[in-house]
Amino acid sequence: MWPAGAFQAMYQYEVAANGLNASYLPWLYGLTVGINARQVIELGVREGGSTTAFLAALELTGGHLWSCDKDMPVQRGAELVNRVPWWEFWRMPDQQALALAPESCDILFVDTSHTYDQTLWELQNYTPRVRVGGYLLMHDTAMWPVQHARDNWLAGQADRWQGFELGCEHGLGVYWRLPEWE
Repeated sequence: MWPAGAFQAMYQYEVAANGLNASYLPWLYGLTVGINARQVIELGVREGGSTTAFLAALELTGGHLWSCDKDMPVQRGAELVNRVPWWEFWRMPDQQALALAPESCDILFVDTSHTYDQTLWELQNYTPRVRVGGYLLMHDTAMWPVQHARDNWLAGQADRWQGFELGCEHGLGVYWRLPEWE
C-alpha cells in the first residue's frame, strides 16, 4: 500500500524536475481534482509525467486511471505498473485497448504517436466515451499532424465540443463535451 500523500510528492517532483517541459501537468492535476474526476482514460504513457499527475489527483478524488501504450513506461512510470490499486495499464496499441476501456470517462487524455491517422482514429473512437461535461485533453497540439487531425475532427463536432488551446510547451488542447440538443 502506498503511504498517504506519496503521489502528491511524486507529482511535485515531476513538475519541479522537468520545469517548462512539464508546464501542462498542473492543468491535468488541477482539472482532475477540480471536477472531482472518477474515471480517466490516458492514451500514451511514455515516461509517466501525465500518469503521475493523474494518479496524484485521483488519489484525492478516489478515482481510477486506465492507460495504454504500445511500449512499457520508462523511468518513474515503469516503477508504478501493477503497483497502484487505482491504475490499470495495458501494454498494447490503443486500437486494442478500446475494448477494455470504460464506456464512460470524465477525462480523455491523448498523447500517442502524433501521426494524423492515429490521432484522428483516437478522436473518432474514444471521444464518444467522454461524458457530457467531461473533458478531452490533447498534448502536442502544436505538432502539425496532431493539429490537423484535431481540426478535421472538430469541424464535424462544433455542436458537441468547445475548447481552447493552452500555450504550454508543444501545446495542450482543452475541450469539453457539450450537452446534445434535439
